[in-house]
Amino acid sequence: MSKFFEAILRISAVRAMSVNMNDLRFLPDTPEFRQYALRENDLLFVRYNGNPDISGRCGRVGVIDGTVVHPDKLIRVDICFNRELSGWAEVAANFGVSRRHLELKTRTTAGQSGVSGEDIKGMPIPLCPLSEAVRIVEESDRKLGTQGSLQNEIQRNEQRSASLRQSILRAAFTGQLVPQDPTDEPASALLERIRAERANTSGRKAVRNLKERRTTKPRGT
Repeated sequence: MSKFFEAILRISAVRAMSVNMNDLRFLPDTPEFRQYALRENDLLFVRYNGNPDISGRCGRVGVIDGTVVHPDKLIRVDICFNRELSGWAEVAANFGVSRRHLELKTRTTAGQSGVSGEDIKGMPIPLCPLSEAVRIVEESDRKLGTQGSLQNEIQRNEQRSASLRQSILRAAFTGQLVPQDPTDEPASALLERIRAERANTSGRKAVRNLKERRTTKPRGT
């Protein structure tokens, strides 16, 4: 029986300027998968998606732990002439004339918007001095890292908030929010008093309605 250990990225792992290396599924290991193995700084493009804004979006592969392959619904691009420029190509592919090129090439079939490898090969990439490109990529990575940290912190706080709310409700229903006043009547006595008051109120309304019916003159008299 095959061992399930070959990690493959899900399509949802790739978004603009992002590749989530933890968004994985696992398949039986076969030699044919090895040709799809990813390397750090590879670029991945979303081949097609139901959302046109996601189709053609590009993310750069970060540090890889072990062997991870990509599915055929993602297009891998290797900047073979200078891998230092992969970060710059990632930025360019998601904005400006490069992104506009892919938007114009996007085709929609059966509710899915997609691009091809040829569309990506023909994508124009603005050029600038290498030192400037490196500086732009470093600043982009720094800001995206800060954004990711803030999103993680927001998620943790939301989880803590939900847990705290449940704890408060549990404490409220068990009478643990404030110390019990020994002069307070028991909850059972309070409920019984409320029921009695409601019964008395209903009785008074019934008597009043009966009196009103008796004193109302019949029509035509």
